[in-house]
Amino acid sequence: MKISLTSKYRKQLKLAKKRGLDLQLIDIAVTAIVEGDLARLQRLKDHRLSGRYKNQRELHLAPDWLLRYQIVGDRVELLLLATGSHRDVLGIE
Repeated sequence: MKISLTSKYRKQLKLAKKRGLDLQLIDIAVTAIVEGDLARLQRLKDHRLSGRYKNQRELHLAPDWLLRYQIVGDRVELLLLATGSHRDVLGIE
């Protein structure tokens, strides 16, 4: 599976590193997505989003640290869209 990163994701990843967050959690989550590890995805509270993000999914790396992503069907591509707090990722308080 090809993994692509948006520019927003890259910026937020730098911010996560600066905040001292454990970036290994992202690797664990991405591995679970790629391998289809349903048990781990369930523990990470993986779920489909609605509204303007309706074709995307989100999971919780920590209580207020999210990973928003999209799987692009025909190309079998994992597109990492955003990571950060609820405010960073979804624009909500």
